[in-house]
Amino acid sequence: MNRGDSRSLAALGAGFEKRLAQVLYLFVRAGRSDDAVKLCRKAHQPWRAASIRGLLLFQWRAIANGQRANDSIDDAEDIEGRQGNQGRKLRKSTCARAALNVRYSTICLSSCQRVIKPNISDPERILCAALVPCLQTFSVLKSACRTCEDHIWAQISILCKEKQIADMIKLGGGFRDAD
Repeated sequence: MNRGDSRSLAALGAGFEKRLAQVLYLFVRAGRSDDAVKLCRKAHQPWRAASIRGLLLFQWRAIANGQRANDSIDDAEDIEGRQGNQGRKLRKSTCARAALNVRYSTICLSSCQRVIKPNISDPERILCAALVPCLQTFSVLKSACRTCEDHIWAQISILCKEKQIADMIKLGGGFRDAD
């Protein structure tokens, strides 16, 4: 393989990454995070699948409020009843920082200017913002909005998430963190 072939492969890889992030965003926007996780696994990117699944609320039937249907469940079955991420608050802040991640770059043309450039691709930043819709990531989400429905989805997602956080705080938080 000559040098030109490796450059074309890198361009194909970058195009694939961009398109994958766009499709994952569409899945997340449609509320189909399970399909997004499956696609990540098919694309041999388990780290992306873990990133998406890492934002699920932690749930454990053994400590959930309410009466359990079958009190004779043993400890082994209780462990299997766990799902979600116990460290979701840290994961959420990491994802929000990735969505907002920019770096300064100095470009010298006729005069040196400081220009803000994203450290990660725009589709990747938009995906991260969709995973953690909040007031801080709204500007990134807004950049992906093309239709009225997109704008409404972004605003409602943020409102619902803010309401969820407020209610969890009012109730005393969750397993480790309110959100």
